[in-house]
Amino acid sequence: MKKLTSISPWIWVVCCLLIIGTVGLLYFVLNYEIEKTFNINLHVDENKKMILLAPEKYSFYIEKGKKITIKHDQKFYDLVIKDFANINGTLAINFGSIPKNLKLVKNTNLDAILYYGQTKILSLILP
Repeated sequence: MKKLTSISPWIWVVCCLLIIGTVGLLYFVLNYEIEKTFNINLHVDENKKMILLAPEKYSFYIEKGKKITIKHDQKFYDLVIKDFANINGTLAINFGSIPKNLKLVKNTNLDAILYYGQTKILSLILP
């Protein structure tokens, strides 16, 4: 006759799966990096150059080679900053190449996302 206090083999299997899942989750939380972003607004001027609105807030994060994602007509376009210039307190941004299907209209504003770095999930959870 079987003892009532013995542990079933299924309990051992479930415990092992829980331990493996916990270790996997901890590894993910400790090592996975996510991108830090800002939502910015770009203004297209008469010469179809993009000018950053509120440059004093974001000018420290603008660098050559940084990626900006622009949302236009429900589509997202990834652009890389080629050069930028400070003109009368505003930042004019030049991109290396603009896709042909991205039609820039004069005197319009575009919503964009500026990627300025990466951080680990653990540093966001624990201050």
